[in-house]
Amino acid sequence: MRPITALAATLAVAAAGAVGAPAAAAPAPVDLRFDFQCAGNPVAAGFSEVAPGTTYSPERGFGLTTALASNACRDRGTGAREDRDFLLPVDSTRFVADLPDGVYTLVLHTGDAIASSNTGLVANGVTLPSSSPGSGNVVQRTLEDVPVTDGRLEVRFTGSSMRVNALQVLSPIAVPSGLAATVHATATPSVDLGWDAAPDAAGYRVQRADDGGAPARVADLPAGTTSWTDTGVALAHEYVYTVTTVGATGRESEPSEPAEVTVVDPDGAPPSAPEGVTADGATVTWQPVGGAVAYDVYRARAGGFQPTLQERVSGTSWTDESAEPTVSYAYEVAAVGVGGRSERSERVEVPASVELSRQAERVDRSPVAVATDEGVYVGWRLLGDDAYDVAFHVYRDGERITDEPVTDSTNVVDPDGTAGSTYRVSTVDGEIEHWATDELEVWESQTLDVPLQVPDGGTTPDGVAYTYRANDASVGDVDGDGEYEIVLKWDPSNSKDNSQSGHTGNVHVDAYELDGTQLWRVDLGRNIRAGAHYTQFQVYDYDGDGRAEVVMKTADGTVDGEGTVIGNADADHRNSGGYVLGGPEYLTVFDGATGAA
Repeated sequence: MRPITALAATLAVAAAGAVGAPAAAAPAPVDLRFDFQCAGNPVAAGFSEVAPGTTYSPERGFGLTTALASNACRDRGTGAREDRDFLLPVDSTRFVADLPDGVYTLVLHTGDAIASSNTGLVANGVTLPSSSPGSGNVVQRTLEDVPVTDGRLEVRFTGSSMRVNALQVLSPIAVPSGLAATVHATATPSVDLGWDAAPDAAGYRVQRADDGGAPARVADLPAGTTSWTDTGVALAHEYVYTVTTVGATGRESEPSEPAEVTVVDPDGAPPSAPEGVTADGATVTWQPVGGAVAYDVYRARAGGFQPTLQERVSGTSWTDESAEPTVSYAYEVAAVGVGGRSERSERVEVPASVELSRQAERVDRSPVAVATDEGVYVGWRLLGDDAYDVAFHVYRDGERITDEPVTDSTNVVDPDGTAGSTYRVSTVDGEIEHWATDELEVWESQTLDVPLQVPDGGTTPDGVAYTYRANDASVGDVDGDGEYEIVLKWDPSNSKDNSQSGHTGNVHVDAYELDGTQLWRVDLGRNIRAGAHYTQFQVYDYDGDGRAEVVMKTADGTVDGEGTVIGNADADHRNSGGYVLGGPEYLTVFDGATGAA
Protein backbone atom coordinates (compact mmCIF):
# COMPACT_ATOMS: atom_id res chain seq x y z
CA MET A 1 0.00 0.00 0.00
CA ARG A 2 1.20 3.58 -0.55
CA PRO A 3 2.77 5.46 2.42
CA ILE A 4 0.39 7.30 4.72
CA THR A 5 2.23 10.57 4.16
CA ALA A 6 1.44 10.44 0.46
CA LEU A 7 -2.22 9.78 1.21
CA ALA A 8 -2.34 12.68 3.67
CA ALA A 9 -0.79 15.04 1.15
CA THR A 10 -3.29 14.01 -1.52
CA LEU A 11 -6.20 14.66 0.84
CA ALA A 12 -4.79 18.05 1.86
CA VAL A 13 -4.41 19.25 -1.73
CA ALA A 14 -7.87 18.05 -2.68
CA ALA A 15 -9.40 19.83 0.30
CA ALA A 16 -7.62 23.12 -0.42
CA GLY A 17 -8.73 23.48 -4.06
CA ALA A 18 -7.75 26.59 -6.09
CA VAL A 19 -9.31 29.98 -6.62
CA GLY A 20 -11.40 29.95 -9.76
CA ALA A 21 -10.83 26.25 -10.25
CA PRO A 22 -13.62 23.64 -10.36
CA ALA A 23 -14.83 22.35 -6.97
CA ALA A 24 -12.39 19.84 -5.48
CA ALA A 25 -13.36 16.19 -5.34
CA ALA A 26 -14.33 14.76 -1.96
CA PRO A 27 -11.42 13.29 0.02
CA ALA A 28 -10.76 9.65 -0.70
CA PRO A 29 -11.97 7.34 2.10
CA VAL A 30 -9.33 6.18 4.56
CA ASP A 31 -8.85 2.43 4.96
CA LEU A 32 -5.49 1.79 6.65
CA ARG A 33 -4.62 -1.73 7.78
CA PHE A 34 -1.76 -2.70 10.06
CA ASP A 35 -0.59 -6.29 10.65
CA PHE A 36 1.13 -6.53 14.05
CA GLN A 37 3.54 -9.49 13.74
CA CYS A 38 7.03 -10.88 13.94
CA ALA A 39 9.49 -9.18 11.54
CA GLY A 40 9.67 -10.76 8.11
CA ASN A 41 6.55 -12.93 8.48
CA PRO A 42 4.06 -12.99 5.61
CA VAL A 43 1.91 -9.86 5.62
CA ALA A 44 -1.85 -10.06 5.02
CA ALA A 45 -2.97 -8.61 1.70
CA GLY A 46 -3.65 -4.88 1.95
CA PHE A 47 -1.93 -4.62 5.37
CA SER A 48 1.32 -2.90 6.43
CA GLU A 49 3.72 -4.72 8.75
CA VAL A 50 4.20 -3.48 12.30
CA ALA A 51 6.99 -5.55 13.89
CA PRO A 52 8.75 -5.04 17.26
CA GLY A 53 11.27 -2.76 15.55
CA THR A 54 8.83 -0.79 13.39
CA THR A 55 9.27 2.67 14.89
CA TYR A 56 7.61 5.83 13.68
CA SER A 57 9.25 8.06 11.07
CA PRO A 58 7.71 10.89 9.04
CA GLU A 59 8.61 9.05 5.85
CA ARG A 60 6.77 5.90 6.96
CA GLY A 61 3.88 7.84 8.53
CA PHE A 62 3.19 5.21 11.19
CA GLY A 63 4.93 3.03 13.77
CA LEU A 64 5.74 2.47 17.42
CA THR A 65 7.07 5.40 19.40
CA THR A 66 9.55 3.05 21.10
CA ALA A 67 10.79 -0.26 19.70
CA LEU A 68 9.90 -3.47 21.53
CA ALA A 69 12.28 -6.31 22.26
CA SER A 70 12.81 -8.46 19.20
CA ASN A 71 11.10 -11.42 20.91
CA ALA A 72 7.98 -9.41 21.85
CA CYS A 73 5.92 -11.30 19.29
CA ARG A 74 4.47 -14.78 18.72
CA ASP A 75 3.62 -16.75 15.58
CA ARG A 76 0.95 -19.44 16.04
CA GLY A 77 0.96 -20.46 12.39
CA THR A 78 -2.83 -20.86 12.21
CA GLY A 79 -5.81 -18.67 11.38
CA ALA A 80 -6.11 -15.73 9.01
CA ARG A 81 -2.76 -14.21 8.04
CA GLU A 82 -3.45 -10.99 9.94
CA ASP A 83 -4.42 -12.96 13.07
CA ARG A 84 -1.94 -15.87 13.19
CA ASP A 85 0.87 -13.76 14.78
CA PHE A 86 0.78 -10.80 17.14
CA LEU A 87 2.80 -8.32 19.17
CA LEU A 88 3.12 -8.38 22.95
CA PRO A 89 3.00 -4.68 23.89
CA VAL A 90 3.84 -3.32 27.33
CA ASP A 91 2.20 -0.50 29.29
CA SER A 92 4.47 2.11 27.71
CA THR A 93 3.84 0.95 24.11
CA ARG A 94 2.34 3.61 21.82
CA PHE A 95 1.39 3.22 18.16
CA VAL A 96 0.94 6.38 16.05
CA ALA A 97 -0.18 7.13 12.50
CA ASP A 98 -0.39 10.37 10.52
CA LEU A 99 -3.97 11.08 9.41
CA PRO A 100 -5.95 14.02 8.06
CA ASP A 101 -8.09 15.63 10.73
CA GLY A 102 -11.47 14.00 11.02
CA VAL A 103 -13.41 11.32 12.87
CA TYR A 104 -12.47 7.66 12.39
CA THR A 105 -13.53 4.13 13.17
CA LEU A 106 -10.98 1.65 14.56
CA VAL A 107 -11.24 -2.14 14.23
CA LEU A 108 -8.98 -3.99 16.67
CA HIS A 109 -8.05 -7.68 16.21
CA THR A 110 -6.96 -9.34 19.48
CA GLY A 111 -6.51 -12.87 20.75
CA ASP A 112 -4.31 -15.94 20.73
CA ALA A 113 -4.88 -19.20 18.88
CA ILE A 114 -3.74 -21.29 21.85
CA ALA A 115 -3.87 -19.15 25.01
CA SER A 116 -6.03 -16.61 26.81
CA SER A 117 -5.54 -12.86 26.54
CA ASN A 118 -7.01 -9.54 27.69
CA THR A 119 -6.57 -6.50 25.45
CA GLY A 120 -8.09 -3.05 24.94
CA LEU A 121 -6.92 0.37 23.80
CA VAL A 122 -7.22 4.12 24.25
CA ALA A 123 -7.17 6.07 20.96
CA ASN A 124 -6.92 9.87 21.18
CA GLY A 125 -8.76 9.75 24.50
CA VAL A 126 -11.52 7.33 23.40
CA THR A 127 -11.47 3.99 25.25
CA LEU A 128 -12.20 0.48 24.05
CA PRO A 129 -12.21 -1.51 27.34
CA SER A 130 -9.95 -4.53 27.62
CA SER A 131 -11.73 -7.79 26.92
CA SER A 132 -10.83 -11.47 26.99
CA PRO A 133 -12.03 -13.47 23.97
CA GLY A 134 -11.30 -16.72 25.78
CA SER A 135 -8.47 -19.15 25.21
CA GLY A 136 -7.88 -20.05 21.56
CA ASN A 137 -9.97 -17.22 20.05
CA VAL A 138 -9.21 -14.10 18.01
CA VAL A 139 -11.94 -11.44 17.90
CA GLN A 140 -12.57 -8.13 16.16
CA ARG A 141 -14.01 -5.21 18.09
CA THR A 142 -14.97 -1.76 16.79
CA LEU A 143 -14.39 1.66 18.35
CA GLU A 144 -16.38 4.47 16.75
CA ASP A 145 -15.96 8.26 16.76
CA VAL A 146 -12.21 8.57 17.34
CA PRO A 147 -11.24 12.23 16.66
CA VAL A 148 -8.04 13.38 14.95
CA THR A 149 -7.46 17.13 15.32
CA ASP A 150 -3.69 17.50 15.02
CA GLY A 151 -2.94 15.16 12.13
CA ARG A 152 -1.99 12.22 14.32
CA LEU A 153 -3.69 9.13 15.76
CA GLU A 154 -2.09 7.84 18.96
CA VAL A 155 -3.05 4.42 20.33
CA ARG A 156 -2.16 3.09 23.78
CA PHE A 157 -2.86 -0.61 24.34
CA THR A 158 -4.32 -1.75 27.68
CA GLY A 159 -4.96 -5.02 29.48
CA SER A 160 -3.39 -7.66 31.71
CA SER A 161 -2.27 -10.08 28.98
CA MET A 162 -2.11 -8.07 25.77
CA ARG A 163 -2.14 -9.58 22.28
CA VAL A 164 -2.40 -7.16 19.31
CA ASN A 165 -2.97 -8.93 15.98
CA ALA A 166 -4.14 -6.17 13.66
CA LEU A 167 -5.63 -2.68 13.55
CA GLN A 168 -7.79 -1.02 10.88
CA VAL A 169 -8.36 2.74 10.67
CA LEU A 170 -11.44 3.67 8.62
CA SER A 171 -12.99 7.00 7.77
CA PRO A 172 -16.77 7.31 8.28
CA ILE A 173 -19.03 6.33 5.40
CA ALA A 174 -20.64 9.36 3.77
CA VAL A 175 -24.29 9.88 4.73
CA PRO A 176 -26.78 10.21 1.84
CA SER A 177 -28.29 13.66 1.47
CA GLY A 178 -31.31 15.16 -0.20
CA LEU A 179 -33.77 12.36 0.66
CA ALA A 180 -37.21 13.25 -0.71
CA ALA A 181 -40.48 11.30 -0.94
CA THR A 182 -43.46 11.53 -3.31
CA VAL A 183 -46.77 9.88 -2.36
CA HIS A 184 -49.14 8.24 -4.85
CA ALA A 185 -52.42 7.83 -2.96
CA THR A 186 -54.45 5.48 -5.16
CA ALA A 187 -56.23 2.20 -4.62
CA THR A 188 -52.76 0.64 -5.02
CA PRO A 189 -50.65 3.25 -3.21
CA SER A 190 -46.88 3.72 -3.43
CA VAL A 191 -44.13 6.10 -2.32
CA ASP A 192 -41.24 7.21 -4.58
CA LEU A 193 -37.94 7.95 -2.83
CA GLY A 194 -34.92 9.76 -4.24
CA TRP A 195 -31.58 10.98 -2.80
CA ASP A 196 -28.19 12.35 -3.80
CA ALA A 197 -25.37 9.92 -4.51
CA ALA A 198 -22.81 9.49 -1.73
CA PRO A 199 -19.11 9.21 -2.66
CA ASP A 200 -17.57 5.72 -2.74
CA ALA A 201 -20.90 4.04 -2.03
CA ALA A 202 -21.04 0.33 -2.70
CA GLY A 203 -24.80 0.41 -2.18
CA TYR A 204 -27.66 1.88 -0.20
CA ARG A 205 -30.06 0.58 2.45
CA VAL A 206 -33.60 1.92 2.97
CA GLN A 207 -35.28 1.80 6.37
CA ARG A 208 -38.95 2.48 7.08
CA ALA A 209 -40.86 3.07 10.32
CA ASP A 210 -44.61 2.37 10.14
CA ASP A 211 -47.08 4.46 12.17
CA GLY A 212 -44.65 5.28 14.98
CA GLY A 213 -43.01 1.86 15.08
CA ALA A 214 -39.31 1.03 15.05
CA PRO A 215 -37.39 1.42 11.78
CA ALA A 216 -36.95 -1.77 9.74
CA ARG A 217 -34.94 -2.51 6.60
CA VAL A 218 -37.12 -2.58 3.48
CA ALA A 219 -34.61 -2.46 0.61
CA ASP A 220 -30.91 -3.09 -0.20
CA LEU A 221 -29.87 -1.38 -3.44
CA PRO A 222 -26.71 -1.57 -5.59
CA ALA A 223 -24.21 1.24 -6.18
CA GLY A 224 -25.42 3.92 -8.55
CA THR A 225 -29.05 3.55 -7.50
CA THR A 226 -30.42 6.75 -5.99
CA SER A 227 -34.16 6.10 -6.18
CA TRP A 228 -36.60 3.43 -5.11
CA THR A 229 -40.39 2.94 -5.12
CA ASP A 230 -42.06 1.45 -2.05
CA THR A 231 -45.17 -0.48 -3.09
CA GLY A 232 -45.65 -2.03 0.34
CA VAL A 233 -47.45 0.95 1.84
CA ALA A 234 -51.09 1.33 2.83
CA LEU A 235 -53.51 4.20 2.54
CA ALA A 236 -53.86 6.51 5.56
CA HIS A 237 -50.68 5.18 7.18
CA GLU A 238 -47.77 7.37 8.27
CA TYR A 239 -44.21 6.39 7.36
CA VAL A 240 -40.74 7.70 8.17
CA TYR A 241 -37.94 6.80 5.70
CA THR A 242 -34.17 7.00 6.09
CA VAL A 243 -31.35 5.85 3.79
CA THR A 244 -27.81 4.76 4.70
CA THR A 245 -24.71 4.30 2.54
CA VAL A 246 -23.09 0.87 2.50
CA GLY A 247 -19.32 0.90 2.00
CA ALA A 248 -17.15 -1.59 0.16
CA THR A 249 -16.37 -3.47 3.39
CA GLY A 250 -20.04 -3.72 4.36
CA ARG A 251 -19.89 -0.89 6.88
CA GLU A 252 -22.95 1.32 7.02
CA SER A 253 -23.18 5.09 7.42
CA GLU A 254 -25.34 6.96 9.84
CA PRO A 255 -28.96 7.34 8.61
CA SER A 256 -29.89 10.26 6.40
CA GLU A 257 -32.24 13.00 7.47
CA PRO A 258 -35.71 11.39 7.61
CA ALA A 259 -38.50 11.85 5.08
CA GLU A 260 -41.96 11.67 6.68
CA VAL A 261 -45.07 10.96 4.62
CA THR A 262 -48.75 10.17 5.08
CA VAL A 263 -50.30 8.13 2.28
CA VAL A 264 -53.32 10.29 1.45
CA ASP A 265 -54.45 12.46 -1.42
CA PRO A 266 -54.33 16.02 -0.01
CA ASP A 267 -57.04 17.06 -2.46
CA GLY A 268 -59.42 14.31 -1.33
CA ALA A 269 -61.55 13.88 1.78
CA PRO A 270 -61.83 10.88 4.10
CA PRO A 271 -64.96 8.75 3.75
CA SER A 272 -67.72 8.67 6.36
CA ALA A 273 -67.53 6.44 9.39
CA PRO A 274 -69.14 3.00 8.91
CA GLU A 275 -72.65 2.49 10.28
CA GLY A 276 -74.63 -0.55 11.26
CA VAL A 277 -71.73 -2.29 12.98
CA THR A 278 -72.86 -5.55 14.60
CA ALA A 279 -71.17 -8.63 15.95
CA ASP A 280 -72.19 -12.26 15.89
CA GLY A 281 -69.72 -13.97 18.15
CA ALA A 282 -66.27 -13.21 16.77
CA THR A 283 -67.56 -11.97 13.38
CA VAL A 284 -68.04 -8.21 12.95
CA THR A 285 -70.07 -6.81 10.05
CA TRP A 286 -70.97 -3.30 8.88
CA GLN A 287 -72.62 -1.43 6.03
CA PRO A 288 -70.53 -0.38 2.99
CA VAL A 289 -69.32 3.24 2.81
CA GLY A 290 -69.12 5.27 -0.40
CA GLY A 291 -65.57 6.13 -1.44
CA ALA A 292 -64.03 3.46 0.80
CA VAL A 293 -61.46 1.11 -0.74
CA ALA A 294 -60.78 -0.76 2.53
CA TYR A 295 -61.74 -0.88 6.21
CA ASP A 296 -59.63 -0.92 9.37
CA VAL A 297 -60.94 -3.02 12.27
CA TYR A 298 -59.93 -2.07 15.81
CA ARG A 299 -60.24 -4.16 18.96
CA ALA A 300 -60.04 -3.49 22.68
CA ARG A 301 -60.85 -5.42 25.77
CA ALA A 302 -64.30 -4.36 26.88
CA GLY A 303 -64.27 -1.69 29.57
CA GLY A 304 -62.88 1.38 27.85
CA PHE A 305 -59.30 0.38 26.99
CA GLN A 306 -57.67 2.05 23.96
CA PRO A 307 -58.43 -0.01 20.84
CA THR A 308 -55.61 -1.16 18.56
CA LEU A 309 -55.69 -1.81 14.82
CA GLN A 310 -56.15 -5.51 14.10
CA GLU A 311 -56.44 -5.85 10.32
CA ARG A 312 -57.30 -4.03 7.09
CA VAL A 313 -59.97 -5.77 5.00
CA SER A 314 -61.57 -5.07 1.64
CA GLY A 315 -65.05 -6.43 2.47
CA THR A 316 -67.66 -5.48 5.04
CA SER A 317 -67.10 -8.26 7.56
CA TRP A 318 -64.21 -9.65 9.58
CA THR A 319 -63.79 -12.65 11.86
CA ASP A 320 -61.49 -12.30 14.86
CA GLU A 321 -59.46 -15.51 14.67
CA SER A 322 -57.36 -14.58 17.71
CA ALA A 323 -60.25 -13.83 20.06
CA GLU A 324 -60.04 -15.67 23.36
CA PRO A 325 -63.37 -17.16 24.48
CA THR A 326 -62.79 -16.07 28.08
CA VAL A 327 -62.33 -12.37 27.20
CA SER A 328 -64.98 -9.74 26.44
CA TYR A 329 -64.05 -7.50 23.49
CA ALA A 330 -65.15 -4.21 21.94
CA TYR A 331 -64.78 -3.52 18.21
CA GLU A 332 -64.71 -0.34 16.11
CA VAL A 333 -64.38 0.06 12.33
CA ALA A 334 -62.98 2.90 10.19
CA ALA A 335 -63.38 3.35 6.43
CA VAL A 336 -60.24 4.05 4.36
CA GLY A 337 -60.18 5.99 1.07
CA VAL A 338 -57.60 7.86 -0.98
CA GLY A 339 -58.38 10.96 1.09
CA GLY A 340 -57.55 9.26 4.36
CA ARG A 341 -59.18 7.31 7.18
CA SER A 342 -62.65 8.09 8.56
CA GLU A 343 -63.58 8.54 12.17
CA ARG A 344 -64.14 5.20 13.89
CA SER A 345 -67.64 3.76 14.13
CA GLU A 346 -69.64 3.36 17.28
CA ARG A 347 -68.30 0.58 19.46
CA VAL A 348 -69.91 -2.86 19.53
CA GLU A 349 -69.16 -5.11 22.49
CA VAL A 350 -69.00 -8.91 22.48
CA PRO A 351 -69.20 -10.66 25.85
CA ALA A 352 -66.97 -13.62 26.62
CA SER A 353 -68.42 -16.92 25.50
CA VAL A 354 -66.76 -18.81 28.34
CA GLU A 355 -66.73 -17.64 31.94
CA LEU A 356 -63.85 -18.99 33.99
CA SER A 357 -64.00 -19.53 37.71
CA ARG A 358 -60.84 -20.10 39.67
CA GLN A 359 -60.36 -23.41 41.40
CA ALA A 360 -61.47 -22.92 44.96
CA GLU A 361 -63.33 -24.66 47.75
CA ARG A 362 -67.06 -24.71 47.19
CA VAL A 363 -67.95 -24.20 50.82
CA ASP A 364 -71.09 -22.85 52.46
CA ARG A 365 -71.55 -19.69 54.49
CA SER A 366 -70.62 -21.51 57.72
CA PRO A 367 -73.13 -19.49 59.77
CA VAL A 368 -72.96 -19.39 63.55
CA ALA A 369 -75.07 -17.80 66.28
CA VAL A 370 -73.53 -17.49 69.76
CA ALA A 371 -74.99 -16.08 72.97
CA THR A 372 -72.97 -13.16 74.42
CA ASP A 373 -73.45 -10.62 77.21
CA GLU A 374 -74.59 -8.06 74.60
CA GLY A 375 -77.08 -10.36 72.87
CA VAL A 376 -76.66 -12.97 70.12
CA TYR A 377 -73.70 -12.69 67.75
CA VAL A 378 -74.56 -13.90 64.21
CA GLY A 379 -71.68 -14.38 61.75
CA TRP A 380 -71.26 -15.98 58.34
CA ARG A 381 -68.63 -16.47 55.63
CA LEU A 382 -67.94 -14.21 52.65
CA LEU A 383 -67.35 -16.37 49.55
CA GLY A 384 -64.64 -15.90 46.95
CA ASP A 385 -67.11 -15.52 44.07
CA ASP A 386 -69.38 -13.04 45.85
CA ALA A 387 -69.99 -9.79 43.96
CA TYR A 388 -67.99 -6.83 45.26
CA ASP A 389 -71.25 -5.13 46.36
CA VAL A 390 -72.84 -8.20 47.92
CA ALA A 391 -75.31 -7.38 50.72
CA PHE A 392 -77.09 -9.44 53.41
CA HIS A 393 -80.22 -9.44 55.59
CA VAL A 394 -80.56 -11.33 58.88
CA TYR A 395 -83.78 -12.94 60.18
CA ARG A 396 -84.71 -14.03 63.70
CA ASP A 397 -87.56 -16.48 64.19
CA GLY A 398 -88.75 -15.73 60.64
CA GLU A 399 -88.74 -11.91 61.06
CA ARG A 400 -86.11 -9.66 59.45
CA ILE A 401 -84.06 -7.75 62.04
CA THR A 402 -81.86 -5.68 59.67
CA ASP A 403 -83.49 -2.45 58.50
CA GLU A 404 -80.91 -1.96 55.74
CA PRO A 405 -78.83 -4.64 54.01
CA VAL A 406 -75.49 -5.35 55.66
CA THR A 407 -72.73 -4.30 53.21
CA ASP A 408 -69.66 -3.61 55.34
CA SER A 409 -69.31 -6.81 57.37
CA THR A 410 -70.40 -10.43 57.65
CA ASN A 411 -71.79 -10.31 61.18
CA VAL A 412 -74.34 -8.55 63.36
CA VAL A 413 -75.12 -8.53 67.08
CA ASP A 414 -78.81 -8.94 67.88
CA PRO A 415 -79.40 -7.33 71.32
CA ASP A 416 -82.91 -8.82 71.47
CA GLY A 417 -81.86 -12.38 70.68
CA THR A 418 -82.10 -15.16 73.24
CA ALA A 419 -80.70 -18.66 73.65
CA GLY A 420 -83.93 -19.98 72.13
CA SER A 421 -83.85 -17.83 69.00
CA THR A 422 -83.45 -19.23 65.50
CA TYR A 423 -81.58 -17.27 62.79
CA ARG A 424 -81.21 -17.28 59.02
CA VAL A 425 -79.20 -15.11 56.57
CA SER A 426 -80.13 -14.04 53.01
CA THR A 427 -78.27 -12.32 50.19
CA VAL A 428 -79.73 -9.22 48.53
CA ASP A 429 -79.62 -8.70 44.75
CA GLY A 430 -81.53 -5.49 44.00
CA GLU A 431 -85.09 -6.19 45.09
CA ILE A 432 -84.58 -9.97 45.17
CA GLU A 433 -83.44 -11.97 48.19
CA HIS A 434 -82.08 -15.51 48.24
CA TRP A 435 -81.59 -17.66 51.29
CA ALA A 436 -77.86 -18.00 51.96
CA THR A 437 -78.05 -20.32 55.00
CA ASP A 438 -80.32 -22.83 56.65
CA GLU A 439 -81.86 -22.00 60.00
CA LEU A 440 -79.37 -22.12 62.86
CA GLU A 441 -79.77 -22.32 66.58
CA VAL A 442 -77.80 -20.41 69.19
CA TRP A 443 -74.68 -21.93 70.77
CA GLU A 444 -74.64 -21.69 74.52
CA SER A 445 -70.86 -21.16 74.63
CA GLN A 446 -68.27 -19.81 72.21
CA THR A 447 -66.61 -23.15 71.57
CA LEU A 448 -67.69 -26.27 69.70
CA ASP A 449 -66.82 -29.62 71.25
CA VAL A 450 -66.11 -32.36 68.69
CA PRO A 451 -66.13 -35.87 70.20
CA LEU A 452 -63.20 -38.06 69.03
CA GLN A 453 -62.63 -41.82 68.77
CA VAL A 454 -59.36 -42.39 70.66
CA PRO A 455 -57.34 -45.35 69.29
CA ASP A 456 -56.52 -48.21 71.63
CA GLY A 457 -53.04 -48.15 73.10
CA GLY A 458 -50.50 -50.98 72.93
CA THR A 459 -47.00 -52.18 73.75
CA THR A 460 -43.86 -51.82 71.59
CA PRO A 461 -41.46 -54.73 70.86
CA ASP A 462 -39.13 -53.44 73.58
CA GLY A 463 -41.94 -53.70 76.17
CA VAL A 464 -43.03 -50.06 76.43
CA ALA A 465 -46.76 -49.45 76.84
CA TYR A 466 -48.30 -46.43 75.17
CA THR A 467 -51.59 -44.56 74.80
CA TYR A 468 -52.76 -41.96 72.27
CA ARG A 469 -53.20 -38.21 72.30
CA ALA A 470 -54.64 -35.85 69.67
CA ASN A 471 -51.87 -34.08 67.78
CA ASP A 472 -51.69 -32.03 64.55
CA ALA A 473 -54.92 -31.24 62.69
CA SER A 474 -56.03 -29.62 59.44
CA VAL A 475 -59.41 -28.86 57.89
CA GLY A 476 -60.99 -29.22 54.47
CA ASP A 477 -64.26 -30.18 52.82
CA VAL A 478 -63.40 -33.84 52.21
CA ASP A 479 -66.90 -35.04 51.25
CA GLY A 480 -68.11 -32.08 49.14
CA ASP A 481 -71.00 -31.05 51.41
CA GLY A 482 -69.77 -27.45 51.74
CA GLU A 483 -68.76 -27.90 55.40
CA TYR A 484 -65.28 -28.34 56.74
CA GLU A 485 -64.21 -31.64 58.23
CA ILE A 486 -61.26 -32.13 60.59
CA VAL A 487 -58.31 -34.37 59.66
CA LEU A 488 -56.48 -35.29 62.86
CA LYS A 489 -53.22 -37.11 63.59
CA TRP A 490 -53.01 -39.38 66.64
CA ASP A 491 -49.53 -39.65 68.20
CA PRO A 492 -48.64 -42.39 70.66
CA SER A 493 -47.38 -41.31 74.07
CA ASN A 494 -43.94 -42.79 73.24
CA SER A 495 -43.36 -40.78 70.05
CA LYS A 496 -39.70 -39.87 69.57
CA ASP A 497 -37.61 -37.03 68.25
CA ASN A 498 -34.98 -37.80 65.61
CA SER A 499 -32.31 -37.68 68.29
CA GLN A 500 -34.06 -40.25 70.50
CA SER A 501 -33.80 -43.99 70.03
CA GLY A 502 -36.56 -46.44 70.90
CA HIS A 503 -39.60 -48.02 69.31
CA THR A 504 -42.88 -46.10 68.96
CA GLY A 505 -46.50 -47.04 68.55
CA ASN A 506 -48.22 -46.66 65.18
CA VAL A 507 -49.43 -43.25 63.97
CA HIS A 508 -53.13 -42.95 63.03
CA VAL A 509 -54.87 -40.25 60.94
CA ASP A 510 -58.66 -39.76 61.27
CA ALA A 511 -61.30 -37.66 59.50
CA TYR A 512 -64.28 -36.28 61.49
CA GLU A 513 -67.43 -34.32 60.77
CA LEU A 514 -67.91 -31.41 63.15
CA ASP A 515 -70.55 -33.43 65.02
CA GLY A 516 -67.97 -36.11 65.79
CA THR A 517 -68.92 -38.59 63.03
CA GLN A 518 -65.76 -40.49 62.13
CA LEU A 519 -65.41 -40.84 58.34
CA TRP A 520 -62.27 -43.02 58.25
CA ARG A 521 -58.98 -43.92 59.93
CA VAL A 522 -55.59 -44.56 58.29
CA ASP A 523 -53.04 -46.64 60.24
CA LEU A 524 -49.58 -45.64 59.03
CA GLY A 525 -48.09 -48.89 60.34
CA ARG A 526 -44.89 -49.94 62.04
CA ASN A 527 -42.61 -48.55 59.33
CA ILE A 528 -43.59 -44.90 59.86
CA ARG A 529 -41.99 -43.79 63.11
CA ALA A 530 -44.02 -41.57 65.46
CA GLY A 531 -42.65 -38.10 66.16
CA ALA A 532 -42.93 -34.44 65.28
CA HIS A 533 -40.56 -34.72 62.29
CA TYR A 534 -41.84 -37.84 60.55
CA THR A 535 -45.44 -37.23 59.42
CA GLN A 536 -46.70 -34.05 57.81
CA PHE A 537 -49.96 -34.19 55.86
CA GLN A 538 -51.82 -31.86 53.52
CA VAL A 539 -55.58 -31.46 53.09
CA TYR A 540 -56.35 -29.83 49.74
CA ASP A 541 -58.57 -30.26 46.68
CA TYR A 542 -55.82 -31.22 44.26
CA ASP A 543 -58.01 -32.32 41.33
CA GLY A 544 -60.60 -29.53 41.58
CA ASP A 545 -63.60 -31.84 41.98
CA GLY A 546 -64.92 -29.98 45.04
CA ARG A 547 -63.63 -32.53 47.58
CA ALA A 548 -60.30 -32.26 49.40
CA GLU A 549 -57.76 -35.07 49.24
CA VAL A 550 -55.28 -35.97 52.00
CA VAL A 551 -51.62 -36.50 51.10
CA MET A 552 -48.91 -37.95 53.35
CA LYS A 553 -45.89 -40.23 53.45
CA THR A 554 -46.61 -43.96 53.83
CA ALA A 555 -44.61 -47.18 53.88
CA ASP A 556 -44.93 -50.98 53.83
CA GLY A 557 -47.80 -51.95 56.10
CA THR A 558 -49.81 -48.72 55.97
CA VAL A 559 -53.56 -49.50 56.04
CA ASP A 560 -55.85 -47.06 54.22
CA GLY A 561 -59.33 -45.94 55.30
CA GLU A 562 -60.98 -48.94 53.59
CA GLY A 563 -58.66 -51.54 55.10
CA THR A 564 -56.36 -52.00 52.10
CA VAL A 565 -52.68 -52.56 52.96
CA ILE A 566 -50.06 -50.54 51.08
CA GLY A 567 -46.90 -52.43 50.12
CA ASN A 568 -45.77 -55.52 52.08
CA ALA A 569 -47.97 -56.07 55.13
CA ASP A 570 -45.36 -58.30 56.82
CA ALA A 571 -42.31 -56.07 56.30
CA ASP A 572 -40.60 -54.63 59.39
CA HIS A 573 -37.85 -52.15 58.55
CA ARG A 574 -37.21 -50.97 62.15
CA ASN A 575 -33.71 -51.50 63.51
CA SER A 576 -32.84 -52.36 67.11
CA GLY A 577 -33.00 -48.68 68.06
CA GLY A 578 -36.50 -48.27 66.67
CA TYR A 579 -35.32 -46.16 63.69
CA VAL A 580 -36.62 -46.81 60.18
CA LEU A 581 -33.54 -46.31 57.98
CA GLY A 582 -34.38 -48.71 55.14
CA GLY A 583 -37.25 -49.99 53.03
CA PRO A 584 -39.49 -48.12 50.58
CA GLU A 585 -41.42 -44.96 51.33
CA TYR A 586 -44.40 -43.69 49.31
CA LEU A 587 -46.25 -40.42 48.79
CA THR A 588 -49.89 -41.47 48.92
CA VAL A 589 -53.02 -39.52 48.00
CA PHE A 590 -56.07 -40.59 50.00
CA ASP A 591 -59.68 -40.01 48.97
CA GLY A 592 -60.94 -37.38 51.40
CA ALA A 593 -64.39 -38.92 51.80
CA THR A 594 -63.40 -42.58 52.26
CA GLY A 595 -59.69 -42.58 53.16
CA ALA A 596 -59.01 -44.99 50.29
CA ALA A 597 -55.49 -44.77 48.88
